[in-house]
Amino acid sequence: MDDKLEKLKREYMNIPIPEELDFVVRKALKESEVNRM
Repeated sequence: MDDKLEKLKREYMNIPIPEELDFVVRKALKESEVNRM
């Protein structure tokens, strides 16, 4: 995974977010990881 994405992910993890939005984002991240394989 490239550094920019890692940095964004870290910043994202530091922001308090509503549960349902967090769920949606995690799902999207999982799907994009699968698509990259």
